Amino acid sequence: MQTHESTLLFVYGTLRPQLIGQAATSPPTGLVAGLASAGPATVRGVLVDLGNYPGFVPLEAAPERAERAGLSPRVYGDLLEVSRPQLAVLDDYEECGGPHPLYRRELTTATRQADGTDVACWIYQYCRDTTGSIPIPSGDYAAYRSGSSPS
Repeated sequence: MQTHESTLLFVYGTLRPQLIGQAATSPPTGLVAGLASAGPATVRGVLVDLGNYPGFVPLEAAPERAERAGLSPRVYGDLLEVSRPQLAVLDDYEECGGPHPLYRRELTTATRQADGTDVACWIYQYCRDTTGSIPIPSGDYAAYRSGSSPS
């Protein structure tokens, strides 16, 4: 349960609990230790394969690309409960700072898969050009990596 000291973070790639330790760019175990799961959810957007990790692009930023490519308009992931200090560490890991950040942490709305309720949460949005990147049609990076259907 979310407390006044924590906030929700939607993770869709190498920070997903089932992918920790599996990707070439997996986060250090200490970075994700103590992050409590708040369950699976989806957000509106598309995912692209950037090699060792995926990138999230809001659907509003690429509606024609999603439709043209037959991409799922939903990204599958997990909600994690994180503290403000943990977010600061994750921001560093996701390279959110500097003049040319890799990701930007943005507020979004996720839909919990368990009951369909919408919740406000943070998400790491890819900041760089995705032209030429490989789309992930299912919107589920874990399924894409394993070759199965979305969760």
